[in-house]
Amino acid sequence: MNFLESKEGILFKIRTNKAVRVLVYPYMNYKRKANKKKYAKTADAEYIRALKGTKTGKRCFIIGNGPSLTAADLDKLQNEDTFAFNRIYYLFDQTNWRPTYYMCVDVGVLGMNLPVIEKLDLQNIILSDIARKSVKSTCPNIHYLYDYSKFKMNRWEFDPPYVSEDVSDHCCFCFTVTYDAMQLAIYMGYSEIYLLGVDHNYSVKVDTKGQFIRDESVKDYFEGLEKTAITAMNYEATTTAFEAAKKYCCEKNIVILNATRGGKLEVFQRVDFDTLF
Repeated sequence: MNFLESKEGILFKIRTNKAVRVLVYPYMNYKRKANKKKYAKTADAEYIRALKGTKTGKRCFIIGNGPSLTAADLDKLQNEDTFAFNRIYYLFDQTNWRPTYYMCVDVGVLGMNLPVIEKLDLQNIILSDIARKSVKSTCPNIHYLYDYSKFKMNRWEFDPPYVSEDVSDHCCFCFTVTYDAMQLAIYMGYSEIYLLGVDHNYSVKVDTKGQFIRDESVKDYFEGLEKTAITAMNYEATTTAFEAAKKYCCEKNIVILNATRGGKLEVFQRVDFDTLF
């Protein structure tokens, strides 16, 4: 059975169907605002709130799962604060490094990998609030944040991204967990943020009209991690989000640099990863 015939694939098609989205538009925008207010009163919002400013003056690394990422580079980060995402755990058998903060907010990734994610033995697991009802684990290290965006009749349209100054209220959602991590890192007070493995190049991209652009010659992930049929990056949205993060960091005197080896991300000034140690 291919992905589109699976339960997750059917749900994906329903969620992205424009006719369906037109019908549920008023309700979904009401629900999102109501859920945001509800989230603000949870213990998870308190957990996020307690992180504010705790890392002032320190540096962190935000780690993508791009093909440039290697276990050898992760070994160098064992004494650093790091954010990592999604199926990064496929590299755990190659390194003793573990992320300080593991994050997963994509509904597709959560839907397909939640049984594995909720069993990870990590310090801090931060998931989208949408996963709350599905998580069976009672692990105290699992927390939730609220990703907020206005519901769109066109699934792939987006409002101008911004950096949320109160992540305990919500993160600005813009199609990539990397942007959530940037907002959280800024909220926590890190003065230096370095990107690693954020290649920003995908075999399947989708534009704001929902048109898919394929280039099978492009490798999506690090060695040993296969792409899934649900993998499709809204390239314009994520690039715009990164530009918003760069602008905000510049205004707040926060250093944010790209230490990725190669890749296609040119929004941020590059720095040689090996010179950071």
